[in-house]
Amino acid sequence: MKNKIVPFIVLFLMLGMIGVGINSGSVQGVNGDEGFHFSVYKFHYKVRINNDKGLKKFVEKNSFSGNGTEESPYVISINISNSPSGIYIGNTSSYFILKNSKFSHFRKDWYGEMGIVLNNVKNAEIQNISFCNYNKDVLLTLIYIINSSNIKISHIYFYDSYLNGAELWIYHSSHISAWDLTGMNMKFDFWTSYSDNISISDSYFNSHVGLVGYSENITIKQIRFLGSGLNVIGSYNVWVENNTFSGRASGVSNIGSYYILVKNNRFFYNRDGIYVEGLNFPVHNNEITGNLFAYSEDYGIELSGDGSNYIWGNIFLNSTAKDGGYTPGGFYWNYTYAPYSFWNSSSIGNYWDNWANKNNTNDKNHDGIVDYPYKIPGHAHAVDYYPLKKIPFNYSLPPSSPRNLTIKDINGHFKLSWKVPSYRGDGILEYRIYRDGKLIANVGSNLTTYTDNISDGKEHVYWVSAVGPGGESAMSNEVRVLSMHLNYAYVVIPIGIVSIFIVGVFIWKKKVV
Repeated sequence: MKNKIVPFIVLFLMLGMIGVGINSGSVQGVNGDEGFHFSVYKFHYKVRINNDKGLKKFVEKNSFSGNGTEESPYVISINISNSPSGIYIGNTSSYFILKNSKFSHFRKDWYGEMGIVLNNVKNAEIQNISFCNYNKDVLLTLIYIINSSNIKISHIYFYDSYLNGAELWIYHSSHISAWDLTGMNMKFDFWTSYSDNISISDSYFNSHVGLVGYSENITIKQIRFLGSGLNVIGSYNVWVENNTFSGRASGVSNIGSYYILVKNNRFFYNRDGIYVEGLNFPVHNNEITGNLFAYSEDYGIELSGDGSNYIWGNIFLNSTAKDGGYTPGGFYWNYTYAPYSFWNSSSIGNYWDNWANKNNTNDKNHDGIVDYPYKIPGHAHAVDYYPLKKIPFNYSLPPSSPRNLTIKDINGHFKLSWKVPSYRGDGILEYRIYRDGKLIANVGSNLTTYTDNISDGKEHVYWVSAVGPGGESAMSNEVRVLSMHLNYAYVVIPIGIVSIFIVGVFIWKKKVV
């Protein structure tokens, strides 16, 4: 069994270095230490609002609209840059909307950086906000919701906080909904901890990982995790539905959680599609159904230390699974140390590509079930007693990521070059070029180069993705470049020195071109 829990231990240790308190407590159905969290008071905010009275005063001073009621909420628009942190709003129940705002170029604070903080807030909306251009190597949370409820977050663009950033952190809060989030090049897409009744949907992340920790009643749906994944730790009643996971170590990792539904998702080109780890105690009553697993580097599903999970109605493709365990570099349907999971319902199992197509006569009674049970590779000797002869749903495969993206400066123009994806899926229609997280160009499938003309004196980051009938791939590797700021001026060229009257001082005729 591979050791996959070390990154989570490192994560919590990292937070310990900047956290200021450890509280004990529990969310309904989820017990445990609440861990490290931010002391939101220690940051240096451009705007600090401490209660309803302060919120009303701020609105009136800036001539914002609304009266703080549900029918007429305060509407606040504010742009913040060149500040250690953005805006803090605490201890309010008035209705307000923070919208159409931009946060950029934060200065490095000794403690870190925060974008928007809502602390003990009810009845707020955050919409149409962009965050970009932060300092490197600082712990940054762009939107931090703590001890709050009835919050809506939508139409948010996050870009490039380098190594340690969290786009959205929801801590000890309830009834929070977030949708239409775009996260590029962040450490954490989102993070819920000790929270309940949270919904995150209809979003796109090209970052590292989304995290659900010690929370319950969480919905994660219709999200494209391209180069990103989802970790569920110590949580209860989590619904993961209709998402795409591509180009990640593990699409979904379940660490010590139960009653998790993973349904109708697509897993492409990951190391593992789903990884389940019990941390020395059972992970039980989880259901995995209606998912597609294709081109997993290690396994479609890997179970370790689990108990009583239900896995049925899934498709496992492009595998050469063999009894006896793991072979590096092979494509494997499955691998399990866990003897107690059920790989079928009472009458329906899974579709195993090579098993279903082993020959044309392995369903003699034409009931849709292969006549021979499928033995799950691994040490648990698990069996799918009702392997499917035909696929349970239709699917289309996207290409894998473009490879080996490079950039060259050719006379002030930046030429991007890449290699075609290792797997074409159902074909490639075009390549998409991204600069600083935003799409700047589309090129045909027959091209593997693109030249960008930009001279603003700033650093820029590029990615390329491949698009086919099955959708968009995960991003290529990134490349960064510092463009030159060009100032055009007349050049004075000496054409002949005529005298020297002091050592080191020359006089010449000039020619202007």
